[in-house]
Amino acid sequence: SKFAVIISGIGGEEAYQKQFAKWSSDLRHVLTDRLGFAEDHVTLLCEKPGDGDLKATAAEVRKAFTTLKTATQPDHSVFIFFIGHGTFDNKEAKFNLVGPDIAAAEYAQLIRALPARRIVVVNTSSASGEFIKPLSGAGRVVVTATRSGMEQNATRFAEYFIAALTNAEADTDKNGRISVLEAYDYAAKLTAQFYEEQKRLATEHSLLD
Repeated sequence: SKFAVIISGIGGEEAYQKQFAKWSSDLRHVLTDRLGFAEDHVTLLCEKPGDGDLKATAAEVRKAFTTLKTATQPDHSVFIFFIGHGTFDNKEAKFNLVGPDIAAAEYAQLIRALPARRIVVVNTSSASGEFIKPLSGAGRVVVTATRSGMEQNATRFAEYFIAALTNAEADTDKNGRISVLEAYDYAAKLTAQFYEEQKRLATEHSLLD
């Protein structure tokens, strides 16, 4: 009854290509090996697909949602993950794919067409905050790495959110299960700590110059 789509977008630089590939692979393994998702219920779209995966193009994303629409029912749960870069031009937010991108408004239409009544969207990309309003709706949970579209630097949120899904430290109520909110809180805390450390190191370096 649980389905997931992982959309791992174009990296651009080699470092980001490797990073996004690792995060999307780690996430798939967590879903299937630890969280009880059937392997054929997890779809991965990525920049350089392996056997059985799909290329992260606009056409393949639309096909994946069409397949998901057919496969799911109202009592199913659907999880949609974005790992990669995002953009916002003060008018339209997009997630960077291989080739033409898809805007948040179209993702909203694709999600709205799904029969599932419980949908969780986790957008870990830069500028992802602009996806909150168009993707919100009854029965939906929308998690983003940024508060707005103006935050366009690459984020570390995906790494910590994925780690939270199997880390007992994220289970704050100690009920043996990690909720989306608990995973978000854990990831947000570690992301903030990461950037504080980066800022501290930069300050120390400038003082030594």
